Amino acid sequence: MKYRLIFLDIDGVLNTSRGPARAKDPRQVPYDCLILKDRVLLLNALAEKEGVRFVISSSWAEVIGPKATAIALASHGFKGRYLFPEDLGLKDAQDVTKWELGV
Repeated sequence: MKYRLIFLDIDGVLNTSRGPARAKDPRQVPYDCLILKDRVLLLNALAEKEGVRFVISSSWAEVIGPKATAIALASHGFKGRYLFPEDLGLKDAQDVTKWELGV
């Protein structure tokens, strides 16, 4: 089966406030309060489409780690199937951009 990949950044998509990468001390940011549940509902509608997978290409995964990012998303009801750039053999956001552009 072919998958339709949706590259998802969290800051500016699932929230409108400052994210962990821009916080003075990312370990002190209450991550759960940064995700807007109404935005998650919109993503869940996309997630219901067959073959859709999200690639979490966000600084959140780099700052707090993939596991904590996944927990934060799940705690807000995100039901999509997802990967992280590393799962595609990509190491960071710059690699994701190159991959998306076919460079």
